Amino acid sequence: MTKKKKSSSRPLSPSALAMKKKKKRTCVKSSQQQHSLEREFYLPDECWEHIFTFLINPVHPIEDANYVTSYYIDSFVSLKGLNSLKFWYSRISDDLLYSIAREGLPLKKFVLESCTGYSYSGIYGLLSKCHGIQHLGLQGVDFLNNHHVSQLSLFLPDLVSINLNECSKLTELALFAFIKNCHSLGEISMERIYTKIKNVENAYTLKDFDVNRQLKFLRFSDNSFINNEIIVLFASIFPNLQRLDLSYCYDISGKSICQVLSKCCKVRHLHLAGCKKVRRIKMNFVAPQLELLNLSGTSVDDKTLYDISKSCCGLLQLLIICCKHVTENGVMRVVEKCKQLKEICLGCCDKVNADALISMLSSNPSSEKVKCSGKIRLKFLFLN
Repeated sequence: MTKKKKSSSRPLSPSALAMKKKKKRTCVKSSQQQHSLEREFYLPDECWEHIFTFLINPVHPIEDANYVTSYYIDSFVSLKGLNSLKFWYSRISDDLLYSIAREGLPLKKFVLESCTGYSYSGIYGLLSKCHGIQHLGLQGVDFLNNHHVSQLSLFLPDLVSINLNECSKLTELALFAFIKNCHSLGEISMERIYTKIKNVENAYTLKDFDVNRQLKFLRFSDNSFINNEIIVLFASIFPNLQRLDLSYCYDISGKSICQVLSKCCKVRHLHLAGCKKVRRIKMNFVAPQLELLNLSGTSVDDKTLYDISKSCCGLLQLLIICCKHVTENGVMRVVEKCKQLKEICLGCCDKVNADALISMLSSNPSSEKVKCSGKIRLKFLFLN
């Protein structure tokens, strides 16, 4: 009676798996196929064996930086046309980053999101060699500080977007370094940063920065270092800003928001949820392109809603959840004047009488015309 061989828990090596497959080369289109002269490069079977081994046995390599390095360095660096690389919740090593840097891969996008096992030395080694990166993500890098960012920004002249979410040691000095050194930036994200580091004074003033007409998206929700002075600076150097998220930035007031809306006339989305110091936004100017305005959890009242009704003729969506000082009169004014309005989100607004508001809507000819239009539909969401 023949004995059954015990199955091994260790995955087959790439060479063993390769023996079981047909010897053929796999074609992968490079990013250059977007151009008129298309080129193809071939991913060797050995590389696919590495990838398939990882997919079949994901727990094995993810825990051991040396395993990831030994099994995958050769695969990564053999892809001479590789231009996008993202590690997500992986344990990697500096050796892997060094190897990618040495090969001079034409990376346009590089992301390390919530990864472990590497150090600043590895990031520095890679970015100092890959100067063509346009999209960089270093989310959750808890050792990254202002000095590191200042150095890295010098290697990235073509940077278009940067994501530094949850990098807890960064302050506004890191933000200023990227703005000053990366003139092609179109998007900055620095969310969920609760730093206790306070700079005595800002190291930069308006004269230190050039106007950046490419930047359109700023995301700073849950950020402890964003203040009115920084917001006023944004208003002066980012004239084509389209989306600004300052949700739960507690040092923001309505005065600095007015600066942004008056100088950045292309703003379409403005998020101010949880900004409790925003009490009044005096809009003695027109903001025709503003489409979404989130004032939930702010301290605005009917006066601000009146100003919005006069200045924001293109408004499509208004969120005023947990706005304790607005009444149905202010809401009704917005409904009557903002003819493009499609949705108002209401909930926990203590001074808004739902029955009175519905009655006003049903009896007011102007609001009824808007509500029954074939193209426009209002939705009132009472989320109490």
